[in-house]
Amino acid sequence: MSVSVSPNQDQVYAALRSFLLGVLPAGVPVLRALPNRAAMPSAVPGYVYIQAMLMERLRMPIDTYPEGTEEAPTNYTIEQGIDVPFQIDCYGKHSGTWAGIISTTFEDTYGFNALAPNCAPLYCNEARMIPLTDEEKQYEERWSLDGHVQWNPVVTAPQQYADELELTLKDVNVEFPT
Repeated sequence: MSVSVSPNQDQVYAALRSFLLGVLPAGVPVLRALPNRAAMPSAVPGYVYIQAMLMERLRMPIDTYPEGTEEAPTNYTIEQGIDVPFQIDCYGKHSGTWAGIISTTFEDTYGFNALAPNCAPLYCNEARMIPLTDEEKQYEERWSLDGHVQWNPVVTAPQQYADELELTLKDVNVEFPT
């Protein structure tokens, strides 16, 4: 058996993207950042990029072993709480409004319900204006904020198991004389 994780990082990205699509106007693209050699989307209506920046442990891992099974357990789970800050960059004429909508709904019940069960919002920092110079040397409006989510990945790992033990006693002084 190989090691598996649930939810995985792609599921956390998908949950955040779904949340953003739910609060932004229809037709605003929400994309994962760092697109190599890809042109930026159209400035009209604008667009949003999301990118995880860090993974910071919130607590030590918790091991859980199966109980009450008739068969020998072959795996166990390890859960760890992680704070993952996502940089959320809003581009375009309405990007400041979008940043305000995101920061308002992120820490609200709406954000908790939209991100569950893959992660949960921790907090969102203040939006900041970071203008961008495009390829035509024109300034594009960009508002950026960091949305911190708690991700609790559960890793399922193989384990050894024994339900019988055979002992053989040996006299150490006889077996290993000095």
